[in-house]
Order: sequence, then C-alpha cells, then structure tokens
Amino acid sequence: MAHVVRDYYPPGPVVEAFHHDNSRVRLLLGPLGSGKSVASTFEMFRRARQQEPCKGVRRSKWAVIRSTYPELRSTTLATFAQWIPDSICHVVFGAPITAKIHMLPLDDGTFMDAEFLFISLDKQRDVRKLLSLELTGAFVNEAKEIGFNFIKALNGRLGRFPMKEDGGCSWSGIIMDSNFPDDRSWIYRKFELEKPEGWKLFKQPGALIRSQDGKYSPNPAAENVSAHARPGSPISTGYDYWLKQVPGNDPDFIKVYLLAQYGSLFTGKP
Repeated sequence: MAHVVRDYYPPGPVVEAFHHDNSRVRLLLGPLGSGKSVASTFEMFRRARQQEPCKGVRRSKWAVIRSTYPELRSTTLATFAQWIPDSICHVVFGAPITAKIHMLPLDDGTFMDAEFLFISLDKQRDVRKLLSLELTGAFVNEAKEIGFNFIKALNGRLGRFPMKEDGGCSWSGIIMDSNFPDDRSWIYRKFELEKPEGWKLFKQPGALIRSQDGKYSPNPAAENVSAHARPGSPISTGYDYWLKQVPGNDPDFIKVYLLAQYGSLFTGKP
C-alpha cells in the first residue's frame, strides 16, 4: 500500500506487538511523541484492508473517537489525514465528519471500501451518538479522556457491519491509545486489575529515565526516537524533544508524559 499511503515503519517492538495482536480491545500507552496515534491510525486502516472480501469487496465502517470536537478536528483528524491522504480517502466536514475510501483497488485484485466517522464524546448525552451505529470497529484517541460509559456503549455497536449476508466481520474491536492516566482511572482498573478476557494492554517504555539524584537522561529503550531527530544528525538528537520539556515542568507531568508511568490522583485539602 506504499503507493497510496505514506510509508509506515513501526516505531518500536511494543508497537510491533500491538499490530500483531488480535485481541478485541487493545490499548497502547506511552509517553508524548512515541508514535501511539500514528500506530493506532495505521492499525485501523490495516484492519480495514484485511477484512474478508465479499464479491471482491472488503467493506468496513469505523468510528474515530476523541473527547472534544476541537481536539478531534485539530489532532485526531490531522493525524489521520497526514497518513491517509485525501486523494484516496476524501473527508467531508458534516455532522459527523466522515471520510470514505471507495472501491480502492488492492494488489490481490479485491477492492477496499471503508467509511470512517469522526465523533466527539464529552458529555453523558453524547452516548446517543453511538446508539444507532452499525460498526466494524473503532479507534479511541487519548482514551484516558473518555469515560468508561462511552466504551461500554461503543463495544455494543461493533461487529455489526458488514452484515452476515455481506460476508460479516473477519475482525471487530476497539483500538485505543493514550498517555498514562492516573492510578484511579477506569484504564488502570480494567487493564491492570480486572484484566477482562480479550482485553490487552501494551506499554511503551518511557522516553527518559530519572536517576536517584533526580537527573533525567535518555532511555535507550524509548520508541520513535528517530522521528524527532534533526535532519542529517544522529538519531540520539531525537531525545532533545523530551529533554527540553523537563525544565519548568512539575514532577507529575514528567512522570506521566515523559517517564510513561501512572500518575496519582490527589484530592481534598493538603
């Protein structure tokens, strides 16, 4: 598919494992700039391309979720359009925003026919946006910002397109990405404690390491470092993206967004 989408190379072994897993609900956690959103976008596209064909056509329908409309449009949709160009997947700004791949010829002689619905879910009443959907799967961007009630509602709309008469779904499920949440979130509870069958967590290494003396240094296991390296410079210059965010930031920000660790939720008076 290099002739229709940008060349994509998994940014590290954790993302590689994420792509090869077939769990119904998958979550990719990592630091800022670790390639999570790009990996999740490409995984959704890849799954759409792999749907079993019916009469030579691989049909699928996807919901792309973000907590607010401004973030959906400026971040989630921007990443999608960067990797899946408008020339093959035209975006229409309606309610909801839609993008369609219509009868795209593939190398095996089949055609790809996919629809992507971009939906913001913030307030409880937004659940109604999901109730009439018939979906193959969904991508939830920055899942820690989405309430679990939306995940439950979304889960009930999957595997419903295409219908059995049109070949059914060869795979259906939810693809999620996020920075690390706090340790009281539904993400921590579900993926670290309850661990439902068919739910799989993938955790990327932190971009930086904090030593006992409080200093921060590059983590050799970090993923997607090359994406941040200066052109014509060694890959190691990519760590500057994270190191420059340390000065002036509070320890909780550094812990969650740079070290890729669960945060702590503090409430009440000190």
